[in-house]
Amino acid sequence: MGMHLSRVPFRYILFSALVAVFQSSDGRAAQPPALEGAVAVTLVSPIPISPSGTASAPSSIFSWAQTRGAGSYVLWYADGNGRTQVIEFPTSELDCSDTTLVCKTKTPIETPEAIGEWAVRAVKQTEYSSWSKIMTFGKESTSTVFDRCVLPEGSSVLTGDFSNVRMFSGEWSVGTSVQAQAIRYDFSTKQAGFNNGLGAGASFRYYKDVKMAGGNIPVSRIRQECRASSFRLKSETTVAAPFFSVTPTLFASKLNDTANLIVQPAIMFGFFEDIINIGVGFNLTGRPGEVGDVFLLMSLGTGFQF
Repeated sequence: MGMHLSRVPFRYILFSALVAVFQSSDGRAAQPPALEGAVAVTLVSPIPISPSGTASAPSSIFSWAQTRGAGSYVLWYADGNGRTQVIEFPTSELDCSDTTLVCKTKTPIETPEAIGEWAVRAVKQTEYSSWSKIMTFGKESTSTVFDRCVLPEGSSVLTGDFSNVRMFSGEWSVGTSVQAQAIRYDFSTKQAGFNNGLGAGASFRYYKDVKMAGGNIPVSRIRQECRASSFRLKSETTVAAPFFSVTPTLFASKLNDTANLIVQPAIMFGFFEDIINIGVGFNLTGRPGEVGDVFLLMSLGTGFQF
């Protein structure tokens, strides 16, 4: 095995063994263990990155987005037969980049079944984050895309889905969005230029129904992991992507030559999973003579789901 069990606290090994026995006896899917000694769940959960999807390999480098302030990370892994491993990695024993803000194991961890599930949580002294979402990987599933991605009728929908609001052949969903101004054209001065404003808003995304063997499926019945996003573009593993989005956004910037904070409300229309946005706005505050100026804006953004 590529994991060094000498670094695993005894209570993790004991708990993992009990979980494995329980799973093999009643057939339930394995779950990450509850860790003892946590005084508060105050840290942000890491975001797992890889391995994921159907690519199979006998061993793998595990990677996830960093949690600010974490001193170590606990990795939980279950193979296709339900056998589990739990191991704690101090950040000194990981490759953690301050540029990409990603941590990954230095050596591959053996996954002999070539299929499994894993999750990770952050640790800072006696404080723990909650477990990340469980990632699955390995041999291609024999289930259909419909089985993998579609929720049964009557299932609970995501917080941001408007399942009762339909328009033409689709539904709306709302999430948060952050944007950085790129190019702005001022209609008053008839000048264009680059800008450095940052903004945030609520992104109302329109999804067309997904056509598949089970019929036309609304996005409110599509699982979150099967939806494309700014961080996960549409591919063979994602079946739903927003056709466009409408995002009321509030931009703010401060130039070096003025003490005035420039606040600019705007309505942005987004494409390509909220990455490219075009819209109009106006200067709510700013330099004297520029307040009220209307402008055309292109921005680059990132969308998040509730």
